[in-house]
Amino acid sequence: MVREGATTPILTRILWGGVIGGFLGLAIGAIEGTLLISQTGIGADSPISSLLELQLHYSLLLGFLGAACFAFIFKQSPKKVCSSIIAIGFTLVLVMWLREGFFIGQDVSLATFWTACALTFAIGVLLGHLISRTRLASRRGALVCVTLSVLGGGVSLVSSDSGASLDLEIQPWSGKRPPNFLIVLIDTLRADRLGAYGYKRNTSPVIDQLSAKGVRFDAAYSHAPWTRPSVASLMTSLYPKSHDIIGDEDALPSGLPTLAQVLKSRGYSTAAFSANPQVMPVYGFGRGFDVFGNSHASMLRRTSIGRVEHLMMYGIKNFVLPSLKIKKEGTSPGDEHDSLRNSQAGGLNKLAFDWINSYQNEQPFMLYMQYLDPHSPYSPPVDYLNADAQEPVVLPIEFVQKNAPPWPFMDSKKATPEVLRGLNRLYDAEIAYVDHELGVLLDRLQARGMMEDTIVVVTSDHGEEFYDHNQWLHGQSLFDELVRVPLVFSGSGIQAGVIKEPVGLVDVLPTVATLAGVETLNFPIHGQNLSKTLFHGEPAKPRLVYSERNGAWSINAIRRGHEKLIRITDPKGNSHWRKYNLDQDPMEKNNLFSADTDSEFQALLIQAVESADDLLRERAGRVEADADNAAALKALGYTGEDDED
Repeated sequence: MVREGATTPILTRILWGGVIGGFLGLAIGAIEGTLLISQTGIGADSPISSLLELQLHYSLLLGFLGAACFAFIFKQSPKKVCSSIIAIGFTLVLVMWLREGFFIGQDVSLATFWTACALTFAIGVLLGHLISRTRLASRRGALVCVTLSVLGGGVSLVSSDSGASLDLEIQPWSGKRPPNFLIVLIDTLRADRLGAYGYKRNTSPVIDQLSAKGVRFDAAYSHAPWTRPSVASLMTSLYPKSHDIIGDEDALPSGLPTLAQVLKSRGYSTAAFSANPQVMPVYGFGRGFDVFGNSHASMLRRTSIGRVEHLMMYGIKNFVLPSLKIKKEGTSPGDEHDSLRNSQAGGLNKLAFDWINSYQNEQPFMLYMQYLDPHSPYSPPVDYLNADAQEPVVLPIEFVQKNAPPWPFMDSKKATPEVLRGLNRLYDAEIAYVDHELGVLLDRLQARGMMEDTIVVVTSDHGEEFYDHNQWLHGQSLFDELVRVPLVFSGSGIQAGVIKEPVGLVDVLPTVATLAGVETLNFPIHGQNLSKTLFHGEPAKPRLVYSERNGAWSINAIRRGHEKLIRITDPKGNSHWRKYNLDQDPMEKNNLFSADTDSEFQALLIQAVESADDLLRERAGRVEADADNAAALKALGYTGEDDED
């Protein structure tokens, strides 16, 4: 035992410092990891591995600092070193958490922040003093740290239950193995910007090839003009008013079965990788997935030590290496373009590759990929920009007024023709890039032998406006540039063809479930089974397809055949109607509505709204975005996207 004031060999001092710092790191990592899992759901899909990774980083850093302090700083007072390390460690964690607003849901004032710093440091000093009071300081400190570590691990396991299983009365597969599924959702992708849907530019050779071999639905619709409710409809086969995801803080109700849970009950291995912070486990989208990877949901990156390490690496990369004139040489296989290395689609693929390489082929799989490209801000790799000598442009945020009255009641600021051309060029380049990365993913699956008997589904959550109706981006209307999305099924046994009848994203769940061998679903849905269309060429059953946009200016829309009806309700409750013939007027410019002749059509839309209300079973949960996630959402233009208040 190292005694106060004793002169000890430097190696012994280093050893004791490393041990104390290492055990302290285990405790801090356990505490912070447990709080993060229970408060935000980050890391809930793999709590043990996430917790161990976090504890390892803390142990290594604090072990190194402890060894250095014991050896060179407090040469005659190990107790003081122990006390200081504990004080600094706990201060670092709690101050960072206070600053990020995890405990109170918002940033704190500077006065509160510095007061909390002082109080937290005082608590840390007191804790360190109590642990190091006796001759058994090191042993007692180690015991406390190990106890906290084990306790944190246990609490993490308990708090990580993300509703992984519901009793769906689905029998696991036996006998003939059901097909695998690769479901690819390309965020913010307009259907009319793909070659398969008639676009003249060569933006999508990979998707076009899948479409040529499979079934392309020409009139597929999302059910909301922004991400979270749209993806929730795909996952639950319910309209937004039914699953209740209509605002920025809404999370999937725990009692609603999801596509992943259906396939998990069937015996599938399930994995999801999403680049959009709107689709994260914290919002309920992780239920039913064995693995859920999200670039905005890394536990380590969200912790105090993760931020410290990030700042250190940023400083080394941007200040130290340039000053030393050190440049990284060479590229790894597949990294042909330096600009591709940190792009969203390529980065998401790398996350998925780790899972693909570990897949054992013992179970059929469902892999869900949500690429963020071509979401604004548009930043495609330089290689994918058209060679027209035009400087890249970025859409100024002042062009967009969130939750403003929709067109025709208000027009957004108009861009110059040069800016509009530049924006379209950037958007097309983003599509070309993500199409390329989809090809990279398919090649990796093919190389691993995972494409045999795999059905590929390609779709989107919504489109994008380029002043088609005097507005920008998405979330503001239900015109076709926003809610008509691509939907392609391709794979073994699927007959090539084009389906003209309108369908919706709610049809994906019942179709995939049927293809997986699920005979019946014992929960209510809005979707229809399209499997006979895919394998026997039968036309989709004629039906209404419904979309909605909730907010101060709420919008409802239905499509029936080639006709589309939109109802805009203003804040005073007045209804404004617009009707279009999409065969004759695909750009939706000529309003054909007549109260005298369209009363039946109006009644059908009202029935669709009531149908959405009728299937509401459980209210959405409420989750406030933490500071990092809020910043990411704001950068993507989501903040305040659908705030009814």
